[in-house]
Amino acid sequence: MNKIIYCCAIVFGIFTYCMQPIFITYHQKFEQSVTGSIWDSSKEKQKTSSLDNINEYSYQKKTWVTDGASTHGGMIFPLSLIITKIGDEMVEGHVTFNGMAEYNSDGIWEDSCPEFRGTVHNNKADCMYIDKKGKLCSLELTFYDEHWIQAMIDGDENQSYQLRPYNVADKYFINEPVWVETELSGWGIVKLFYANSLSNHTIPEIMLLNEEGDILYNFKGGTYCYQSGSEVLDIIVRDMNQDGLDDIEIITCGFDGLGKEKWCDEWYYYQREDGMFICDETGFVTVNHEKER
Repeated sequence: MNKIIYCCAIVFGIFTYCMQPIFITYHQKFEQSVTGSIWDSSKEKQKTSSLDNINEYSYQKKTWVTDGASTHGGMIFPLSLIITKIGDEMVEGHVTFNGMAEYNSDGIWEDSCPEFRGTVHNNKADCMYIDKKGKLCSLELTFYDEHWIQAMIDGDENQSYQLRPYNVADKYFINEPVWVETELSGWGIVKLFYANSLSNHTIPEIMLLNEEGDILYNFKGGTYCYQSGSEVLDIIVRDMNQDGLDDIEIITCGFDGLGKEKWCDEWYYYQREDGMFICDETGFVTVNHEKER
């Protein structure tokens, strides 16, 4: 009897020893799967519950337009907005209807693009703005990701607007675009883009873009605008007024049929602390090369 018990003990010991790696491996896999589930849940919660960890430039600066709806060459949208500030549970910006929200080179917003302000909780913002008739209206924004905002306006509860960033791919050009990556104070690393518009009276299109090609700023040439048929000769980034912010100097030229410069315009854009650029009309210079000869 003792021999039988002794033999059984030996067999059980051998079995336990052989199965130990399997138990350890299974336990490790179980730990990994549990840890993975917790990590994934945490990431999902982080993504949908708060804007705290989202870079402000994911939403700020961009021109947001109604997805899938535009007329007049992509310039007219049912709803468009620009977020000028976001963070600390608040948001500010400008909104327009049946048009496109745009920065002005004089730093003044059009009456058709009223300011909105609101508070941010989790991924939603409850905002207010005053329309053209002086009526106080509500605007609700839901932030999904840096490529998608949902908007609902006062009196339009049954309709939501799906907004996306206005992109350089929405535009058409007659020549090969030029992209130059630069680090701009107040903006970080951006792309300076220029090309000529596809139109009967083609003019230079000069913009700041992010990595995805979303348009962050459009240098439109101030009151005088760029002359039809002119092209960009050079763009210079430097602090022209010594205020610690990078400014932009743009040189556009008209050319004869042989590619020689006939005249050149110099445009000076001074950056403000809020990131907007003001076109200095007093610094506008035109050089007529024909007269110099």
